[in-house]
This record gives sequence, structure tokens and C-alpha cells, in this order.
Amino acid sequence: MNQDPFPPNSRPQGGFVPSTPDPAARVGEVSEPTWLASPFPSGAHDGGDLVGGLFDFSFTTFVTARVLRVLYGLYIAMLGLMLFGGLVTGGMAVLHNSVLSGLFLMAITPILTLMGVVSGRIVFECIAVFFRIAEHLGEINRKMKEP
Repeated sequence: MNQDPFPPNSRPQGGFVPSTPDPAARVGEVSEPTWLASPFPSGAHDGGDLVGGLFDFSFTTFVTARVLRVLYGLYIAMLGLMLFGGLVTGGMAVLHNSVLSGLFLMAITPILTLMGVVSGRIVFECIAVFFRIAEHLGEINRKMKEP
């Protein structure tokens, strides 16, 4: 028996039908997907002021996500400069009678840069996940203490 999981008035529009509806949603209500939910607990906020968040000694403002964005941007910029420098150095080696080593450097530099981008992204995502886990555990702890 193939039963439609959506009542007639709550069928999603646009052709996308998820495999199962959110069990917490009531009929007629649209619940926010978990991947759209804020990574910050309801008592915390991202804070509009980075400097003010750095001096928040009660730690109600989380600045980690902003700091990670800046650090990741600097990391990508550094890799871009290294890519440019490697290609220029390889080109200069080709022009100065070291054709084989120059071509090798020009071929390996983009590969190493791509490996650096992937590995850096993994590291930055792991750091972000650790902080999100801590934030969500704090929210769970807060909800467990509520009567």
C-alpha cells in the first residue's frame, strides 16, 4: 500500500518531494530544514561586532565562524601567491636553460596547490565542526536543565 506522506494541502511546490516529512512538523506547517538552521544556540548569536565579540568574557557571542572565514581567506590568498610564484619560477627556469626542471615545476605547482586547497579546507571544516559540536552540546545541556 503506497500511502502519500503529505496531506493534499501541504504538498511541497516546485517538483521536489522529500522522501519523508519532518515528524515534528504539524500538518500545514512548513518546518525549516536542519541544514538551514543557525549553527549558534538560541541564547547565542553571531554578533555584528567582531571586536566586541572578542572581548565578551561571558562567551555568549561566538566569533569563531568569522575568524575561520578570515583565516581561510588568507590561506587561499597565500596559496594563490605560491601558485603564481611557482609558475613564474618555472617560467624563469625554462628561459634560463633549465627547460626540464622548469616544465616540471610548472606542472607540479598547480597539483600541489590543489592538494593544499583540499587539505586546508578539510582542516578548517574540522575546526568549525568541533566548535559547532561544542555549541550544540551547550544548547542540549541548557534544554535538559529546563523544567
